[in-house]
Amino acid sequence: MIKDCPVTIEDINIAEDIWGKDIAYLKGKSTRSRPTPVRVDQIEIPVELKMKHQEITLCIDTMYINGLGFLTEIGHPLCYRSCVPVENGTEREYYRALDSIMRVYNSADYRIKIIECDGEYKSMMDRVCDDMNIEMNYTNASDHVPRAERNNRTIKESFRVALHRTGYSRIPKLMIRELAELSAERLNMFPAKHGISSYYSPEALLTGRILNFNKHCKYSFGEYVQAYHENTKKSDMTERTIDAIYLRSSRNYQRGHIYMNLNTGMRITTSKVTPIPITDIVKKKVEDIALKQGINKVKFTNKKGLDIPNSDWIAGVDYDKYYDEESISDEEDEAYDTDNEESHEEFDEEIDQEELDNVIADKYNTVNDTEEVEEDSDHRSDTDIDTLVEEIESDFREIQEEREELLPDIRRSTRDRRPVERLTYIQRMQEAQECKFNLFSDNISSENTLEYEESDAYVMARFIEDYNNKYENEFSFGQQYSLKKGLLKFGKDVQ
Repeated sequence: MIKDCPVTIEDINIAEDIWGKDIAYLKGKSTRSRPTPVRVDQIEIPVELKMKHQEITLCIDTMYINGLGFLTEIGHPLCYRSCVPVENGTEREYYRALDSIMRVYNSADYRIKIIECDGEYKSMMDRVCDDMNIEMNYTNASDHVPRAERNNRTIKESFRVALHRTGYSRIPKLMIRELAELSAERLNMFPAKHGISSYYSPEALLTGRILNFNKHCKYSFGEYVQAYHENTKKSDMTERTIDAIYLRSSRNYQRGHIYMNLNTGMRITTSKVTPIPITDIVKKKVEDIALKQGINKVKFTNKKGLDIPNSDWIAGVDYDKYYDEESISDEEDEAYDTDNEESHEEFDEEIDQEELDNVIADKYNTVNDTEEVEEDSDHRSDTDIDTLVEEIESDFREIQEEREELLPDIRRSTRDRRPVERLTYIQRMQEAQECKFNLFSDNISSENTLEYEESDAYVMARFIEDYNNKYENEFSFGQQYSLKKGLLKFGKDVQ
């Protein structure tokens, strides 16, 4: 025990939960464990179920990820999927991949009766038809096999999900191959939606194997691990574990694992791994390996390595049968994102601020420029004027909101701004009233000035005084009329 030690056992346990086990400890003290005994754990499939669906229709196609080819297949009606890497497009390589697929079906006593594929496979598949007594069904020109295309899309979606879960921006070719195979294998682990059984998975129907947590689910793809590596010399200082990236479990009955050596980038198998929380240094190391192999980003391509869009609608594919709600929602999200990108591109162009102000002012004064002020404009009621003012203010607020929403990052013009020399409708009415009745006018010309005599001024002053005294405690209302309007309203007899 250490006296006055600030570190407690709980602190050590918390640190181990956060950072994982000490890497130096693992590299220095890891030892070989006892091999796991081989135990064949299989389930028995009803014979009637296998006999009823013994003949298989195999739908094959090729997909490419960063120029790496994969022969994909789905066997109907079992819905068993496979994704086998092919090094090149030669017939020999395709025969090797097809042979590995057919071995799985033959070992489970299933018979491949029909192979459906595109017409481009005709030259190489005729030999398969003659040697193995399999009926070939080639598509017409510009058509595709519906199940094969749908299978490609499903595997691509599973691949994309697993890649984003890892957090890597790019991965090496080895990880791409292993992840593509793993994506197809995971789809076989659970009962298929359109399969022959709601209880047995396609993997169980063919191989009889079931999931084991310690083998299939304990570690995830892309996880940073310390993989045990047995050395021939036991007395030297060679490290006992290797920095590695976990790929997937091996297909044997023992607890075997496949991983990528971070130092060499090679594929290695082992029976013992210890997971360690991943760090930015490890991520950068994996991405640097991919960058050295010419992979800037992971993408779906054609055989020449060129980018291709993920076409959801392909000629000859009946999507009504193979569609589900999740796929439809994904399509709508992608279409929505594409529309948003196009709309943002339209607003990325620079807009001159002075032109924008002119456009807003033109819209603001559209009604004002088309209406002329008439002589009898003073008859417009207060209600109509208030309504018009509210409409103008509402239009102005809408313009401001549209401007803030659509153009949040507009580059401000460096030119001097000047106010738009335009009058609103209210301003025009006020100007007309001032000109007509000399109301609120500061500048009165000499031509419009009327001079009164001193005697007339006395009479008007007397009249105003009497009027104020008479109606001192009364409410009054005065309305001004022009001469023409006053005669029409009160008659010509009024003095």
